Amino acid sequence: MRPGAQILLLVVLAVAGIGVAAEFLVFQELQMQTDARIRQETTRARSIYDELQGVEAGKKIAEVRSRCLTPQLLDALTLEDPSERHFAVFKEAHVLAQARVKADILIVLDNDGIAIARNIDAKYQGVDLSSEPMVKQALGGEDGVGVWFFNGEHQLVSVVPIEQENRLIGALVVGNALGKQTAKDNTELLGGDFFLLDKSRVLASTMSGPDSKALLAYMESNREAMARVFESSEDGAKLEPVRVKLPSGIHWAVFSDFNQAVGGERIGYAIVNSVTRAASSLQETRNHFFLVLGVALFALLGWGVLIARTGRRPIEALFIGAQEILHGNRDYQWDQEAAGDLGAVGGTLNAMVAILLGKELPDEHEYNEAWEESLLIAEPLASDVSAPADTGEGEPEAVPAAEDAGLDADYYHSLFEKYVEARKECGLSTAGISEEKFVAKIKGNEELLCKKHSCKGIRFTVAVSGGKPALQAHPIK
Repeated sequence: MRPGAQILLLVVLAVAGIGVAAEFLVFQELQMQTDARIRQETTRARSIYDELQGVEAGKKIAEVRSRCLTPQLLDALTLEDPSERHFAVFKEAHVLAQARVKADILIVLDNDGIAIARNIDAKYQGVDLSSEPMVKQALGGEDGVGVWFFNGEHQLVSVVPIEQENRLIGALVVGNALGKQTAKDNTELLGGDFFLLDKSRVLASTMSGPDSKALLAYMESNREAMARVFESSEDGAKLEPVRVKLPSGIHWAVFSDFNQAVGGERIGYAIVNSVTRAASSLQETRNHFFLVLGVALFALLGWGVLIARTGRRPIEALFIGAQEILHGNRDYQWDQEAAGDLGAVGGTLNAMVAILLGKELPDEHEYNEAWEESLLIAEPLASDVSAPADTGEGEPEAVPAAEDAGLDADYYHSLFEKYVEARKECGLSTAGISEEKFVAKIKGNEELLCKKHSCKGIRFTVAVSGGKPALQAHPIK
């Protein structure tokens, strides 16, 4: 391989190496920035959600008051007969839950906390619920929103005191079971994924089962930290963001106490944002870059191999010639017409070997002009030596008679001079043309043509064909 090609290859490889290193550092920096951004977004999502809880609590209370404290319900509560009161209240509660607020649970209580009716069935008639913290709050004249574990389910409920003529006559509990829909509703508000949790299980989530199990495993292995959310008496307890590895990738998660409005069942929530998903477009760009880089390096490698093989062939040619001479082939000649530097090197080596062996130096013009190729045109043009030969320009040249053919001592010398003169007239170089080689070539052609045409001899005349001098052969019968 030439030094220039080697330097170029090294430069290209160096640039490619620097490019890969720079690209790696750039993507590492972008990944760090993405990670920090997702952490910040997750923390901000929790702040937004805490504010939304308060707003949603107020909306729920207002909706219960406007939709559920109907005149029909108040009239039913004032009935004196317990049986009539129960069925009247039950009927109205069923209508309210099904048609107006679409509640899973709607319980009406008297001012002692005794359940009068429920929207689904009548089995809670007479049940004392006054010890429930949220019922106590409503009987104390305060409304609120919280979580109530009731009838085997976690319910998100609103509690409202029922008053008539400034007198407390009962309380109302309206709510819906916490489940996947609750998690989906919160996800639409926050983005990312949302979990509702108690200290031992996932109540609802928007993520897959394997991700939910992995989050539970994380909570189990960090019980001490999680106790602040699920067991502490501190309202609004929350943990710092943590980086969690789930089956779907790396995530940032925040864990907080769900009960922001009123006291109730202690559960928590988690907001989870995926770093992996956020960086997917970045990863695709990175993969595309490495694909292009790989193709470029593969092409560069192929180019390097091609250059190496191309550079090796001239060296092999020189080595083969040296081996030929070492093994006694003193007539071996390197190719002086080879492309590139090899031809010049071959000519130099031929001259060096000729000097060392005492031979005549090769004439470079001999190869450049290729004059020997013009010594014959084609087949003999006439079978009769008395026929004239057309030179192609001017009068035809007479062919020597048969009886004179063997007596013309100056034949070859005259033919040589005519050939040289014809080259000059055609504007061609005569450098490197020697009479000795000319005559040797002519005699060699005579022998070949005599055998081919079964004649006594061959005589030549000089002619011009296509602006170049050439020899026309004539048989002597």
